Amino acid sequence: MHAPRPDSPIRRPDEDQFGRDRLAQSVADLLHHAPAGSSMRVGIYGEWGEGRTSVLRLIEHHVRQHGHACARLALWMATSPEQVWGMLVDAVTEQVDAATNGDPATRAAFPQFHRVGAADGERALTPDESLTGERRRAPAGRNAAVHRDELRTRIHERLGERKVAVFVDDLDRMPPAIVPTLLVSLEQLFDFPSVHYVLALSPTVAKDALTRAGFGGEHPGRFLDRIVELPVHLPAPDGQAVDRFIDREIASLGEAVRVDVLRDLAPLLSPNPRKVKSFLRYLSSLQTELRRFASHEVNWRMLYLAQMLRSEFPDETRRLAEDHEALQDIECSVARHGGRHTSGHSNANANGSSNGSSNGHAQDEHRRPEEAYAPEEGDGRHRFLRLCSALREQGGFLSGRYRLREMLRLVETPPALTWLEANELFAEYVAAGSTPEREAVVAHWIGTTSGGEPDAARAAAVFRASLELRGALLDAADDAEFAEDAAAAMAQADEATALLRSQIDDLRLFDRRILGAESWIALFHHLLKWCRVHRQSEYADLRRAELRLLEESALALPTDTQLAVLETNALGSFRRVGDEPAVFIKAAERLESQFATKGAGVLLERFTRPEGLDAFWGIEFHLKGKHHLFDAASPFHAAAARRQLKAVAGQAREQVEVQKNFITYFRMLCYGAFEGRGSFPRIECRQLLKDRTLVRTVWKAAVAQPVSARIAAPLRSYRETLLQTGILASDLLLPAWWRRLEKSAFGPDGARDVSDAEAAAVVSGGDAPADEEDREA
Repeated sequence: MHAPRPDSPIRRPDEDQFGRDRLAQSVADLLHHAPAGSSMRVGIYGEWGEGRTSVLRLIEHHVRQHGHACARLALWMATSPEQVWGMLVDAVTEQVDAATNGDPATRAAFPQFHRVGAADGERALTPDESLTGERRRAPAGRNAAVHRDELRTRIHERLGERKVAVFVDDLDRMPPAIVPTLLVSLEQLFDFPSVHYVLALSPTVAKDALTRAGFGGEHPGRFLDRIVELPVHLPAPDGQAVDRFIDREIASLGEAVRVDVLRDLAPLLSPNPRKVKSFLRYLSSLQTELRRFASHEVNWRMLYLAQMLRSEFPDETRRLAEDHEALQDIECSVARHGGRHTSGHSNANANGSSNGSSNGHAQDEHRRPEEAYAPEEGDGRHRFLRLCSALREQGGFLSGRYRLREMLRLVETPPALTWLEANELFAEYVAAGSTPEREAVVAHWIGTTSGGEPDAARAAAVFRASLELRGALLDAADDAEFAEDAAAAMAQADEATALLRSQIDDLRLFDRRILGAESWIALFHHLLKWCRVHRQSEYADLRRAELRLLEESALALPTDTQLAVLETNALGSFRRVGDEPAVFIKAAERLESQFATKGAGVLLERFTRPEGLDAFWGIEFHLKGKHHLFDAASPFHAAAARRQLKAVAGQAREQVEVQKNFITYFRMLCYGAFEGRGSFPRIECRQLLKDRTLVRTVWKAAVAQPVSARIAAPLRSYRETLLQTGILASDLLLPAWWRRLEKSAFGPDGARDVSDAEAAAVVSGGDAPADEEDREA
């Protein structure tokens, strides 16, 4: 394994890969042959990562070859104009050997700069004026102009024929307010004979800094042109040179990356050398994560493209990764466009749309959803859309186990278990001799949380991987050309079944709630898939073993997990296919009935809990077993469950919490029947309210003990509505305390008084019969 190349500038001509040394030598010769006593400001113009620092190092190399002195300045570290001034003075005085870096006389030759506010075209400043135009007091003891003349004299005496080249790098990294300070001081205050300045900067960034600092008005470029006498723009590197550079950088990573894939993607890499190095270093940093994958389980080209997009456009990629429809559109692009490739290398404009001859295709290109996440304009937008186009081209041939979203989010959410790791787990499991050893192997791969419990996410990943391994082995047995190979694959499949049993029976991951409904449903669909095939007699034992595994795993599920399975309708949805053996259908129906019966018990138990039904107000109809409360065909409304519900309702006379839950259930039924909003089904609720036995049971429990007027008011309102719809008053008997409440709380000013018929139905003490069976008794 090779370490990635560091992102450091070159220093010698033999390191130049882009032919920039000829440019550097020309600038060095220009400084060398400049007239004696002259001063020049040279600008090396280029954007970030294009090699400005490397060119400065090459110029310095050749300037030193000519025998001149050189100084480097990192002025981007300055945070104030005073620091800029001090660093410039130190650089010049050090090279001319006029004094030590802290020589007071030398520093006193220049005023302290506090802020820059001059505009383009202002008069030149004298040394004892500040750049704000205010007259400043001369340094104590001597005149500043005299010190400046003295420094000039020292420069002349010490340098002779030699020159000083001061290299200022990363000017565009300086605080914008300080940039004009530097430029003005170089022109007016540090314009010393035989001292030349070479500045590396982005003209775009520098002009923006000048504009924000108030320099140059509408034409900051003119101000910059006045300061920089010789602007030298870095030429674009030769295409072949870029290819050679990229190839060398890729090769330097060795086995840390898939070199063959990266070389294939070389045309899509940025031509910016620093960005290339940055991306390759980023990929190299992922090598520990990427080595978790088998070579065939990842589409490496698509993975590298996804990481290229992510490294260059992190914010835009993060938002794109959350748009599932956009990612699906990218993945299905080739199929969607009839097999036409849309790489975007040469025919995509700045908006990412094609200039092809097909108008329909061009319109599809224009509507690409990734455009909403691209940078607003410029080269960045074109680059973003070009990489997305490359992903589209690859998406039509998507292979491997991972989708685009998983590849984009690889760093934040790596897979809990890869296919390579799953095979390592399986090999260790098979090699283990005894059941405890095998159990230890699985437990080790699952791991534990900080609290010592099995890691639920890892457990789910191990369980799903076990299913996929078993499926792959059964596929291998099915595809085998020779009986011996088929038998070997089937034996391995039996080991995979044992691996599943270890998690279900030995580690008890279901009944400990480490694995949930999603894992069991995955097991169900896995066994459902195989029950539809291999119906030959030689597979009969395997099918029976699968049924036992299904039923045993179902028994291990806690009741709330069984309810969660029911809510997905997984046990019933498969019947639409219609190609399952009858024995499997019967088994699924039996499990569905068992789950529903246990679920009814859970719902009944909720009636005894404090606020046991309150949570159902705010959840969807099919969650937490809620739909069983309002579905007349559910086990909750079967005869046995109804008898249990009546027994629980009888507890409302002594237990307030039970009464509260029946009040809630009565209000839910009426709310769903008459208001019909939210997650309560109108038709089902109305159907249940026609059931006189249910209505009497629920109402009697709801009014078993006296309640306040605030609680009674909605019950009273719903009761009146029910009476108007034909429900008999005898089914909604009123206890004695209700008549007293009518007089005290609702009285003659209420909506209405209790009618004579209802008064006759008032129960003394709430002990009157509540249903037909009680009357008969």
